[in-house]
Amino acid sequence: MAATKKPGSLRSEAARLTPLLGIPVSVKMIREWKAKRYPLQNLEKLRAKLRNQERNPLPPVVTDQPPPEPPAAPSEAADLDAEIERIKSSLLTAQDYETARLYAAQIRGLHDLQKLLISTGKSVSRESQLRDSMTAGGIIRQLVLKIPVDIPPMVAGLSAAESVAPLTDYAHSILAQLSDASTYFKDQMKP
Repeated sequence: MAATKKPGSLRSEAARLTPLLGIPVSVKMIREWKAKRYPLQNLEKLRAKLRNQERNPLPPVVTDQPPPEPPAAPSEAADLDAEIERIKSSLLTAQDYETARLYAAQIRGLHDLQKLLISTGKSVSRESQLRDSMTAGGIIRQLVLKIPVDIPPMVAGLSAAESVAPLTDYAHSILAQLSDASTYFKDQMKP
């Protein structure tokens, strides 16, 4: 005896939705959709819900809209950050799951590119920049704080005209020490 499809039953609902959605709909799918409170009576809302699932069961929709543009290859590391932020804002406004997945993959790819540039020495991480600038600031601070200690003995008993030569030499020695420090940082930056 063949199973009859009662109106309102899961089988009749599956049989009704199969031609409308263009995919084979099973009783199990109907049970899951009802448990998730999908709108089975409103076909457009049901399609929208199904398209935004992680595993979209529906065939792709052919639209007149062009697919989202892939990001252009950024020329510098600063451009990478701006490009990541631009794609993140696009990700927040994505209309469906597939577009959101595309944007997320683009962001992951740019992060990987950023890590590669840092590891090959073609880019510098923010942390290393901050560490190096703190070190340079510490060197400058030490040199500036030495001035009040070093200058009085140098100019003691000298007139203003006579103190110019030792002070000029002292200024040049400070500049030489700063130059040595900057050379050290440039050497650290080379891969």
